[in-house]
Amino acid sequence: MKILKLILKILGVLIALFLTLAGGAWFALNSKSVQNRIIQEATQVLTEKLQTKVEIDSVHISFLDADLHFYGMRIDDRQQRRMLGMERVDVDMELIPLLYRKINLNEARFAGMRAHLTNDTINGANYQFVLDAFKKDTTKIKNRKTTP
Repeated sequence: MKILKLILKILGVLIALFLTLAGGAWFALNSKSVQNRIIQEATQVLTEKLQTKVEIDSVHISFLDADLHFYGMRIDDRQQRRMLGMERVDVDMELIPLLYRKINLNEARFAGMRAHLTNDTINGANYQFVLDAFKKDTTKIKNRKTTP
């Protein structure tokens, strides 16, 4: 009987500790300072990767599925003209690599997108740099296969 009470106490303490940590993480992720840090990092990483101006108004982190929801995202083309405007971008990505300035994107969903896409004979497509920035580097994959 004493062993059962001890096991139940230990189990109760572990459950309370887990709930406290999960609640603390939820509050931390929903704090303005953490959200502003995520916006800052995301805009900086995207600006460097795309080499153009990227803006994000706000972010919400879905704690249960670890999705990021960006609101008011805007991307300029290389001529500093507004190219894409999105009311909401839902991103399924790994959060930890973002701290190391890497983007591991699993899926993205866009809502309320406004696009100004052009394709002229002089400058080409104003959106091609976005496609080029996010395409997979197949040379690394090919080199891995040929290396013994």
